[in-house]
Amino acid sequence: MAKAKKMLSLAMALLVTVGSLGYAPKASAAAVDYYKVALKSYSVYLAPQLEKTKQTQTLEDLKLLQSYYRSIKIHMSKITNAKQKSEVSNKLMAISADIVKTINEVKAKVANEDAAKLVAAAEEAVKAYEAADLSTLDKVAAAKELGKKALEAVAKVTDAAKKADLEAKVKAMDKKVTDAEAKLAVLKVESVSAIKAKALKVVFNKAVDDTKAKFEVKKDSILVNTEKVEFAADKKSAVITMVTNLTKGEYTVTVSGLTETAISGKVTVDDVKVAKINILSTKAPRLNNNDKRALVSYEVLNQYGEKITGQTISWTISTGKPVYNENTINGTFEIEAAGTSDFIPGQVVYITGVHAASATVVNAQVEIALAAEPNEVVFKGVYDTTNSKLVDLPAGFANGRYVLLFQVKDQYNNLMASPNLSKLVFTSNNPLFVSSDTANGAFASATDVTIDGVTYKAVALKAGSSVNNGGTVTIQAISSVTGKISTYTIEAKALAAVKTFTMSAPAKMVAEGEKVEIPFTAVDQYGNAVTKYSQLNGSVTLSPLYSVSAGYGLKFEEQNDGTAKLYYYAQADGANDNFDLPVYLTSVVTNGGNFSSLMISVKEKARPTTIVGLKSTKSTYVAKGNYVDIASTDLVIQDQYGRTMTDAAVKAWLDIASANSIVVESTTGSAFDVLLDGAGSDATKQVIAASTSSAIKVRLSANNTTDKTETIKFTLATGDDGSNPVTVSTKSIVFTKTFKSDYTSFEVADFGKMYNDGIAGSATASTHNKTVKVYGVLANGTKVLLPAADYSLALTTSKLTTSGSIIADVSTGGFDKTANDFKDASGNAKDVKVTVLVTVNGDSGEALQIIEKELVVSNEQPKVATVTFDEDLVTDGKAVINPTTGGVIDTNNLKSVIDEVKDQYGVEFTENPTIIITNLVKVDGSTLTVSSNGTASASIANATMGDKFTATFKYASGVTVKVDFTVGLTQ
Repeated sequence: MAKAKKMLSLAMALLVTVGSLGYAPKASAAAVDYYKVALKSYSVYLAPQLEKTKQTQTLEDLKLLQSYYRSIKIHMSKITNAKQKSEVSNKLMAISADIVKTINEVKAKVANEDAAKLVAAAEEAVKAYEAADLSTLDKVAAAKELGKKALEAVAKVTDAAKKADLEAKVKAMDKKVTDAEAKLAVLKVESVSAIKAKALKVVFNKAVDDTKAKFEVKKDSILVNTEKVEFAADKKSAVITMVTNLTKGEYTVTVSGLTETAISGKVTVDDVKVAKINILSTKAPRLNNNDKRALVSYEVLNQYGEKITGQTISWTISTGKPVYNENTINGTFEIEAAGTSDFIPGQVVYITGVHAASATVVNAQVEIALAAEPNEVVFKGVYDTTNSKLVDLPAGFANGRYVLLFQVKDQYNNLMASPNLSKLVFTSNNPLFVSSDTANGAFASATDVTIDGVTYKAVALKAGSSVNNGGTVTIQAISSVTGKISTYTIEAKALAAVKTFTMSAPAKMVAEGEKVEIPFTAVDQYGNAVTKYSQLNGSVTLSPLYSVSAGYGLKFEEQNDGTAKLYYYAQADGANDNFDLPVYLTSVVTNGGNFSSLMISVKEKARPTTIVGLKSTKSTYVAKGNYVDIASTDLVIQDQYGRTMTDAAVKAWLDIASANSIVVESTTGSAFDVLLDGAGSDATKQVIAASTSSAIKVRLSANNTTDKTETIKFTLATGDDGSNPVTVSTKSIVFTKTFKSDYTSFEVADFGKMYNDGIAGSATASTHNKTVKVYGVLANGTKVLLPAADYSLALTTSKLTTSGSIIADVSTGGFDKTANDFKDASGNAKDVKVTVLVTVNGDSGEALQIIEKELVVSNEQPKVATVTFDEDLVTDGKAVINPTTGGVIDTNNLKSVIDEVKDQYGVEFTENPTIIITNLVKVDGSTLTVSSNGTASASIANATMGDKFTATFKYASGVTVKVDFTVGLTQ
C-alpha cells in the first residue's frame, strides 16, 4: 500500500511538472493559473513531503521532495504577476533552509548505511578468507581467490580505522597461506642459471635449511670442484662458485640433505666469451714524455657483464698507425699521430676494435688531451692485511696491519693503472686516531691489493697517539697537480674501557695458604659488562697486589676463554683457632678512579680433623682368604671447617716432617689380620705415615677364624709414629668376612675374546692372558670377589693352560695357525671356542657349583678397537688445548686428550695415529698454521687463544675419533 502511494505521489508530481511546462491536454482551452498551481503544490505536496521526509529519512522520500521543489520553481518562473511571484518565492525561501538541512541529514544517513553495508561485506569476506581450509595445495589456491575478494571488499571501506584493522587481518592470513603453501609444496629446484663466469645460481621453490643442504655439481657426469656456496637471506636461492670457469656443456646441480631423495636441476652454458668492448673515455691524454702518443683505456666484458682480461683485440686507428704497448690486463694501449707530427689537444681520432672469435666490434672516437695527471682518488675502504678482507677500522688498531685501498682517476675521469702517487698528498684531520706523520710511516705506499679481479693501490694507516679512543677521522687525498681533494671518512667507537669495578664477598671461606675467588662486576663506558682479562688487567689497581715473593695478594688470572677471574691468595700465617685474620681488599679503576673495597676474614690453616668414612670404591665385604688394601686416599677426610680434603692435601699433611699420621686399630685374633703394606704380622695398631715412606697402606686380610665381622678404627694423629691421636677424629668402620655358606649363588665375569698368535712352539705374550673373576652373590645382591683358592678351572683343550685364576697359552703344543687351527674347511678364518669349567669348591673339597663359560680364542692380529678420551679433558667431544710459547701445539699435546687405547681383546695397544686437522676457524689476527697435516706428526704453530679446529685421530684399523678443540691460554 505504501509503495502504491509513493508511485501515485510521483505520478502527481510528474503531472504537475508536465502541466507547468504547457503540455496540458488540448481539451482544456482555459489558460493555466501558475500562481494557484504553485500555491497548491506548496501546500498539498511540498510542505507535507518535507515533514514526511524528516520522519522517514529515506532516499525515496528525499527524491520526491526534491521533485516537488523543482516543480514549484518551474511554476514560479511562469508567473507574470510580480506580487504573486514574490509571494511564492518568499514561501520557498522560508522553507528552503529546512529542505537543505533535511537533504543533508538523509544523505548522511544513507551514506552511513552504505558505509556500514560495505564494512559488513568486507568483514564477511575477510571471515571467509580466515576460515579457508589450507590442508591441500588445491585448497590453498582456492584460499588465494578468497583473499583477492577480501582485499577488493576491504578497499571499498571508507572508515580508516576499520579498513586498517581488516587489512591487518588479510595480511596475517596471507602469511598463513604463504606458509601453508611452502609447507605443502614439494621442495624442488626451480631453476639453475649461470650468472658469472664461475658461478651458478640455484633457485628453490621455497626456503630451505642452509645448514643441511649439500651441493654437488657435475658436468656431463664428471664431478666439478666448487669453491663456496652462498645462500640468499631468504634461503630460497644459493650461488655456487666454481674453482674454474664454466665451460660449454650441461651442468647438473644435485642438492641432498633436504629431502629423502636428492633434488636436482640442469643448465646448459657456453664457454666464457667476449660480449662487449668499451672505450672508457672520450679523452685520450698525451703521454707525459711523448707528445706524439696518447693513452686509450678500454674494457672487455663477457656475457655476464664481468670484466675479462688478456683478450686479443684487432685495433684500427684513423691515424694509420698501429697501437703500441697494449696492456690486455689493465686495458690500455697507446695510439700515435700520423706522420711525424705531434698530437694536438682537441684533435679527434677514430678507433675500431674487433674481437674476431666472438665477432664483437667497437667503434669510438677520442679527443686528444693534455697528459694525464692524478686528479681524483676513489677510495675502496680499509683492508686488513692479516685476514685479507675489507673491514671497518677499529679503535686501538695495530700498526702494519691495516691499509687504505683506492684507485686513481686522471683529469679526464680515466682510471690510471700506474699513477704517480708522489703527486698525491694524504692527510688526516684527526691525528689522535689516525696519524698524519708521513715522516714516520703514515700513508706510506703499500703493496697493491686485488679484490674480485680489480687491483687497488694502498697506503699504510698508522695509529695516532690516542688510537684507543677512536673517533671520526677524514682522510684527504689532495692532487698536487690539479688541487682536487678526495675524502674518506672513518668512524670508530672508542675501545671499551673499565669505568666501574665492584668486588663482592667470596662464596666460600678461605684459610691460610689458600686462594679464593673474589666475584666482581666490571662495566665499561657503554654500560656493557667487562670480562676479558686483556681489558681488566692493568685497568684496575688492586691492593694488596699479589707478588711471588710475598706469596699473597689479589691478582687477575686469565682463563682459557680469555676471560678473567679475580683471586685472593691468603697469607700463610697470622690466624689461629681463636682468631681470624681480617684482610682489607681495595680496587681503583685507573681511568676515572672508581673505588671498591671489601673486608674478608682469613682462617687458621686447614688441617685434617675428622675421618668421615671409606670411599665408595672400596668394599667392606671381603671373602675369606682375600684381602682389601686401605690407604689414606681411600678415606674421606674433612678439615676443621667441614670441607672434604683432597688426596693431595691429606698427603701433604702426612708428609710434614716428624708429624702427622693415621692410626689403624683392630683386635688381635678377630675376623681380619691387619698388616702394614701387606707384609709383616697382624697387630692391633698400625700406622700409615708419610707418603714417601713404606708405610702408606694397611692390608685387611680375611683370615681363617670363624669371626664374621670386625670393627676397624681409623684415627688421625699429630705424631708421625701414631702418637698424639686426635680422638674426636676416629671413624669406626665395620668390615665383614664372607664365607662360602653366605652366598646364594656364584657368577663368572665374561672373559671377552682371547688372542692367540698361533705359534705352537711358544706361548703368546702374557699381556693377552685372561684372568678369571668369580663372585659369590650375597642375599642382598652384593657381589664378593672370591680368591683363586676357592675354585678350580678346567678347559676342553690342552692348547691352553691354567694357573690359579689365569688362563694362558702353552709354551709347546699350542694352537698352530699353520695347521689351520684357525681356518674352517673352506679355508676361511675362524675363531676357536673353548669351554671353561669353573668349579666352586666347598670347605671339604666338594663342588658347590659348576659353571660353564665359553671362551672365544682368535688369531686375528691385535688392532685398535676402542679409544677413550680423558673425561677430565674432553666433554661431549670438545676440549680446550693450551699451546706452549709461540702458539705451538705439538703432536703429544694433541694426543694428550687420549686416555686409553685398547685392541679388540681389551688389552692396551700402542699406535701413533694419523692426525688430520680440519674445520679451522681463526680469531681475528691469528696466523695459525698446520704442519705435517694428515701424518702421525701433525702439529700447529702460531695458535691464538680462541682459535678452533677439529683433530681427527685415525688408526690403522680404520677406527677414527675426533675432538673439537678451542685454543686456550699459552702455558
